[in-house]
Amino acid sequence: MKKVKQTVRLALYVFGPLLLFFCPEVFAGEEGADWRSKYDLFMLWLNFGILAFIIVRFGKKPLMNFLHSQRDDLAEEIGNLEKEKEHMVAEINKTRQAVKDSDAHFAELKEKIIRQGEQKREEIVRQASEQSEIMMEIAKQKIGNRILVAKREFKAELVDTAFDMAAERLPKEMTDADNDKLVRQYMETASAAQV
Repeated sequence: MKKVKQTVRLALYVFGPLLLFFCPEVFAGEEGADWRSKYDLFMLWLNFGILAFIIVRFGKKPLMNFLHSQRDDLAEEIGNLEKEKEHMVAEINKTRQAVKDSDAHFAELKEKIIRQGEQKREEIVRQASEQSEIMMEIAKQKIGNRILVAKREFKAELVDTAFDMAAERLPKEMTDADNDKLVRQYMETASAAQV
């Protein structure tokens, strides 16, 4: 009760001089009819003062509690967002590191595949070279064999042709004297062989 009285006194001390300063016509009732607008202005200020007093007196604590709770809620939400941001930044950093690692791994893997490919190519070239040497040797042997067979066939044909030619020409060119001479030589050879 004592506080209420002090507050009313404070309002009168504050609003009284304000009223005199802004609306001096309110206290002078003898003046003209334009006092109503001044009275309305005074009542507006008075109602505003009462409303401000009530809000300050009775609404200060709930309003402050509401503002504090809003501040706490916002602080908590900001803290959660900061934690989430830190978590996301950590995830982004992990992802970047994973990309760097995968790039390095990819480069290493690429180099390894290239090395293996070169080794495989060298192995294939070596095997092809060995195989071509073997094939060349086999081809040389086959060619050599064919040449030998061809030479034998040629000699055989040559001998046959010579024999045929001799068999054809000899009877025409041989005389009785040549026959006698051949028989004598044969006999001499045969007798010499027996001795």
